[in-house]
Amino acid sequence: MLTDHGRGAALPEITERLAEVATSDAATEQLRAGLLLGDVGDAGALTFGDEETTTPRAKPTKKVPGSRKVPGSKPRPAPQDPDTTLERRRIERELKTADRVSQAARRDADRAATAVRHAKTALNAATDTLNQAQASLDRTQRRLERDEADSAAASDKAEAAAAEAARLRAALDALG
Repeated sequence: MLTDHGRGAALPEITERLAEVATSDAATEQLRAGLLLGDVGDAGALTFGDEETTTPRAKPTKKVPGSRKVPGSKPRPAPQDPDTTLERRRIERELKTADRVSQAARRDADRAATAVRHAKTALNAATDTLNQAQASLDRTQRRLERDEADSAAASDKAEAAAAEAARLRAALDALG
């Protein structure tokens, strides 16, 4: 308990700090790493109590009985700075999010390209139909003009024939 280590029971402060951690990805990562130094608002990690009496918790190391360093073996690389590790994790999360957004955008672009191809196909079909209708209209218009000319010529011929028939009847009637 906190009171066993010379600290007063500060449940409201602890609750408030945990609420702050819950709203901060960086603070959450620091809490998981066991770093309880600094203030949530600082570049450091979460603290419970003052920085002078709070020490970071080190992760326990497993020691294998009878193990020793082998001469000529490579030393293990030093663990990364917790801030670097947290930054790396944050960037990796952002990268995953960016990849998902990119993939979704590519799918949307592919769907849009497919829709454009279908629209172009429909437009081409409609244009072909329109062109065929226009050609048919042009042919019908020319036929109508020819038929009107033939009709006028036939009417003129009929009038001339009727006039000739009337003249011939008059000549026949005059002969008696």
